[in-house]
Amino acid sequence: MKTSKKQKEAPPTPELPDFTGEFRSVHCFCHCDSLVLAATDTKVYLFNPTIKDVVTLPDSSRNKVPGYTERPIGFGRDPRTGMYKVVRSLFGSTDCKTGIVSMGMEVCTVGSPAPPQWREIAGDQPYAPVSSVPAQSVKGCVYWIVDDTNFEPRSRGLLRFDLVDEAFNFISLPSDLSDLGDDDNDNEHFNLSVLHGELSLTGYRVNEPNDVHRLVVVWALMEDGASSVWEPRHTLYVMEPCHPIAFLPGTLMLRFNRKLCLYDLQSRELANACELIKMRYRRHGSAELEPAWKHVYFCNVIPYMESLVPVGAHMA
Repeated sequence: MKTSKKQKEAPPTPELPDFTGEFRSVHCFCHCDSLVLAATDTKVYLFNPTIKDVVTLPDSSRNKVPGYTERPIGFGRDPRTGMYKVVRSLFGSTDCKTGIVSMGMEVCTVGSPAPPQWREIAGDQPYAPVSSVPAQSVKGCVYWIVDDTNFEPRSRGLLRFDLVDEAFNFISLPSDLSDLGDDDNDNEHFNLSVLHGELSLTGYRVNEPNDVHRLVVVWALMEDGASSVWEPRHTLYVMEPCHPIAFLPGTLMLRFNRKLCLYDLQSRELANACELIKMRYRRHGSAELEPAWKHVYFCNVIPYMESLVPVGAHMA
């Protein structure tokens, strides 16, 4: 039996578009259900790296602060409709007497037959999220760390946005972190992760000496209706702030700025797994690996599981 040439040929491997010249920097990455959101200095992109599917979200003219592109952004799935929502802070008018800038939130729903469009939700955003820390999405809600530097008294905690009813709520920090000092960088002393399907917060007390291993605690947020409780899950002994990435058998993968480490939960030993600044990459359209980056000041790592979920209006 003969087979035609058309039958022998494998389907072409899809390629992501070439983004050369479209943006200069990426502010943050968010992820949900193996879809990744990239917020850049010009556009916001939603893509599935597995099937190399991508959609560029439309522009919005609601932000009243010109030139400010690094706005807090989040991304998650609405469990009621099954569609995905991108949520982004916007800055409104400024009070001439107080200098206070009103804040709101705009939402872009992806997955409906209609093209994605930004819309402003009703009500003011009660707190400003920290734009430099990626939002986390779990169980139909998006969470940010509150930027409390311009509030008196300082409101340390998390801002939660419910993707179903599109309402805000404030989540207080665990009691062990409630006595942080007045340092403007207090928000850097804890991180958010999603571990085993739970929102996790990892932090340490700033008043502990630097010459010994700090006591770092991983809490999980337990919510029941209107109440929320932080439950301590793990205690780590490390020298600097860390960001848990994922649980592995008997170990916890941690990110320390430019390196990944494995922390043995029984022996409490820490082992290097990867030096991120030594990683090599393949340039678009090239089969050769490029040399390691020469100047890397910040690295970010997110967990990812391959998925065939498409992006765009055809995903519903």
